[in-house]
Amino acid sequence: MFGLDLRQMIGGKKTVLIINSDENINSILSIRLKNAGFDVMSAAGPEQAYDCLKRRTPKLVLIDNPAKASAECFRFVEWIRSDKRFKKVPIFLLMQESEKDSVERALNIGASDYIVKPFNPGVLVEKIKKATGR
Repeated sequence: MFGLDLRQMIGGKKTVLIINSDENINSILSIRLKNAGFDVMSAAGPEQAYDCLKRRTPKLVLIDNPAKASAECFRFVEWIRSDKRFKKVPIFLLMQESEKDSVERALNIGASDYIVKPFNPGVLVEKIKKATGR
């Protein structure tokens, strides 16, 4: 109803959408986030992420390695920002230090923050908690 998940409306777990084609990284991030009290949706790329967003509105979107499929990921970020249901959903990017041009572009089109890889998973979880008000 109105793009909100019922569990979120009644105080249940907050959901994070992870977009990453690497199943191992998805598993690690999912475990860490679930242990911190989040529900997790995973998508291998933007196409699957669109399907996830049809089912539930996340409290945060985490995109790993957007430069690998930069045009598609940047279109996805632009689409999220153009849809009123997701306009205020924070978007975090996990990026390599060498992807500075991509970071700047992503921030300019609506990404909320980025984390340089390699990263400390505990620090990432704390940033997500802060961004989602947990």
